Amino acid sequence: MTHGKRGFASSVVSYPERGPFGDSRYRGNTTGHIVADFLATFHGRDASALFIDPAEGSGTSGDVAKALGIRYEGRDLRRGFNLLRDDLASSLGEEAQTAWFHPPYAGMIAYSGNVWGSQQHEDDLSATGEDIPLFLEMMQAALQNIYRALRPGGTYGVLLGSWRKNGRYHHLPALILPVAPGALQGEIIKVQHNCTSDRTAYAGRFVPIAHETLLVFRREADGTPFALLGDAFERLAAYSRMTARNAVRSAFRAGEALTLDALYARLETHPRMRSIPTWKAKVRQVVQDARTFERVAKGRYQLAAA
Repeated sequence: MTHGKRGFASSVVSYPERGPFGDSRYRGNTTGHIVADFLATFHGRDASALFIDPAEGSGTSGDVAKALGIRYEGRDLRRGFNLLRDDLASSLGEEAQTAWFHPPYAGMIAYSGNVWGSQQHEDDLSATGEDIPLFLEMMQAALQNIYRALRPGGTYGVLLGSWRKNGRYHHLPALILPVAPGALQGEIIKVQHNCTSDRTAYAGRFVPIAHETLLVFRREADGTPFALLGDAFERLAAYSRMTARNAVRSAFRAGEALTLDALYARLETHPRMRSIPTWKAKVRQVVQDARTFERVAKGRYQLAAA
């Protein structure tokens, strides 16, 4: 078992003990050892470099950063930071070197209104249930936000497991690949321990899921605040996974209101818009969605508050 001093020794890791990181009672939390190895491999030796976790949950990332002497900032929906609506880069006030993201595995565990809070939050990734297309759209917006908060050349990791529900197998790590910005650096397979399925004997062709996947991405050197450019941008368009709503959302920077003409100017070269013959009409339709946008004046819009 590694402890973050040398990093990943191979693409398959196993940590039988979760370690003294985070709140072990928090449902779905992961071992801090994989966070430590991620940092040892990708964070570098710059003492001023910042490590972030925008959905820190049980506090594992913060405990690991403290143990390793790494500067850290954490955010979480249950404490008021909305990764789908609040600009992460502006919240931090500086660009981060590394980011860790361990989101809900779609509706596997319901968090808002269950693990925390008295009611379900509409921007909780676990509130999507079995609506996998909606989960992917929300993940795309979250990953764009994380990507923009990194230094050019910075790295973010996304830890995800697959989910089997009602006889259907949802390979979540594979599904997010087309919507994740940045250059894929590799994948780490993490063996799971102490699962409920470990205590159950299954018959027939049922194979219990006993692993999670850590996908690691690098922010491109040409780091522009306008969403995703270059290879990652074209890759999203090629897979046709970027929704029109996320394309328009990505045109906005923190706290700004844009006229329709300003939106057209920013989006005219966007591959998703180029695939829509009447794309300006589509932009006008999208900004009418009060769940994501609000009109602040005639023909002028901004991202809606949570």
